[in-house]
Formats: sequence, structure tokens, C-alpha cells
Amino acid sequence: IHSKNEKYPLLGSQEINQITDDLSDPDKALKPIETQFYDLDKTGYILPGQLIVVAGRPGMGKTSFALNLFDHFLKTDQNAIYFSLEMSKEQMTHKMISLALKIDTKEYINKDTGILVLPPDLREKWTEVLCNEYKKITLVDKPGISLAEIKKYIIQRNYIGRIKAENEYIQSNKIEDRNMIPEHIRTKNDVKIVFLDYLQIMNLSSSNPTKSTTDKISETTTALKTMCLEHKLTVVLISQLNRDSQQGNDKRPTMAQLKGSGSIEQDADKIYLIHREDYSLNRDVKRMGLDPNSEEGKMAYQDLFNQRVNKAANVMGSMYDIKDDMRSSTFNV
Repeated sequence: IHSKNEKYPLLGSQEINQITDDLSDPDKALKPIETQFYDLDKTGYILPGQLIVVAGRPGMGKTSFALNLFDHFLKTDQNAIYFSLEMSKEQMTHKMISLALKIDTKEYINKDTGILVLPPDLREKWTEVLCNEYKKITLVDKPGISLAEIKKYIIQRNYIGRIKAENEYIQSNKIEDRNMIPEHIRTKNDVKIVFLDYLQIMNLSSSNPTKSTTDKISETTTALKTMCLEHKLTVVLISQLNRDSQQGNDKRPTMAQLKGSGSIEQDADKIYLIHREDYSLNRDVKRMGLDPNSEEGKMAYQDLFNQRVNKAANVMGSMYDIKDDMRSSTFNV
């Protein structure tokens, strides 16, 4: 058996037996990662080494969904990094404050100066969150970052984390030989989860500059999957959808609409398609020449909603037959 993992490049019976022992060891087994989203966890927990794609049209809430995952992972003491290629660190901080304190930070911004003015009680609460729940938070805002730069950053972080873990173990156990340090202790500070927001605006560098964007995206997603396996990482990759997702009567997205390349579908272990039913319904009501907030508009909205619910109920069984591998799930938000 050939493996992409460098630790086991060629596996025979002895190596497979060792892996079986590792899977039975609580310190070495692949620990499933819960997301706190019940519908999402029903499709199977996220595992180390997996490439997770979160896709949707602009305005559907992809980043908000990813940040909710990020928030949960931080609060459960996971080592997670969020690479934002679209928002600045100031915008990201605003969103994290909103998530953590369950407030709308816009209400606390001085309209004349743009300064965020949090009341003393909220400022103190935010400091407590940073010191306790968010103590492992890392945000990286770098537009146009390349995959090579991301890998370099992760390797550096892991190196620093391993030195720290080794020194702590040596001091507490009074040993001199670093080779005696258990692997799960050495790697306990490794980055476990990486968020990339988002694929289509990454620096899609290639050995062949004449390659099309589609080919570059294919190379990138394949390299991301390889990185997941090499470093036992979970990568949450945000992706746009093609405009085809807005065509037809049924606006719910499908895997075929992933923007840029069919390789995204091939390389991903799980694909979560984000959809806001109210967004498309309100737009359809406006196309009918009605105000969504008027009585007529509300009636039209309800009629359209009922039609889609009935249609979804009729095809739900066939949908799950087709997607029985649980790789793709559509979530209404």
C-alpha cells in the first residue's frame, strides 16, 4: 500500500499493524473535531488530515460561518490559525469581538472618529476572553498570500511550539535526552486547524506561469490536500461559487458550481454549501415588482417559500441517495 504520508511511504503488514496500534492509543489516535453545529456533525466529524471546503455566493455568510467554527475551536483549546486574504486585522477583530461578546460592534463605533468605544464592563469581558478562551488565537491578514508562505508560517509556528513543549517536559521530568520525549508531547502545540479565506484570491503561483487559472486552482487544492496529510492538519478552505448558482428557479448551490475547477470537488473530503433562502426569496419578490416589506410582498414571499419547501420535500430522498458518501451538505443559514 502506498501512502501520501511521508511517515509511512510504503506500508507492509508490520507497518499496518503499527498504525493499528497507534489508532488504539488515545495519545496517537485521530481525534474527531466537533463543530457545535448539529446538522453538520451528523454528516460525520471533522478529522485531522481533511480538507474541508465551505462554499457559497457572495453575501451568503461563508466568512461568518467559518468564524463561528474558528470561535468554537479556540474555545475548545484547539490550535487554529485564520488566514484572511479579504479583510484587515481590524475588521477581523471587530467580528471576533461581536462573536465573543454577542454584540454588534457597529453600535459602539463613534461615527465622527471611527473609534471603537466599548463600555468598561465589555472591555473587561473582552480581555478575559483573550486571556482564557482565545489564548491561542492567531489571525493573519495578508492579501495575495501564497501557499508556500502559508506552509512556511505553519512550519515555523510548529517549530517554536515544539521547542517550548520539549523544554517544559524536560524541566518538569528532569530528563536530558530529548529523544525520550513522547511524540504526543512534542507535537501538542502544533497547528491543528487552518482557515483560508478565500481560495480564488490566493496567490495561485505555478511552476508554469502560462497555466490557466483553472489549472492553478487545481494545483493549489491538490497541494492543500497534501499539506493536510503531511502535517495532520485540518484545512477549512472558503471558496466562491460560479454565477450559475443564481440561475433557474432553485437557487440552492451544488458541487458542480464550485468556482474555478472541478478538482476542488475531487480533493475535498467534505464540502459545505452555504445558502440563505431568504436572500433569494426577497430578490425574487423584488423581481415581481413588490416590496418585500409590504403585505403583498410578504404574501408572495410566503407562497414562494411554500413552493420551495414542497419541492425540497419531494426530492429530499433522492438527494441523500445521490450524496450518500456524506461529502457534500447544503446548509441554510
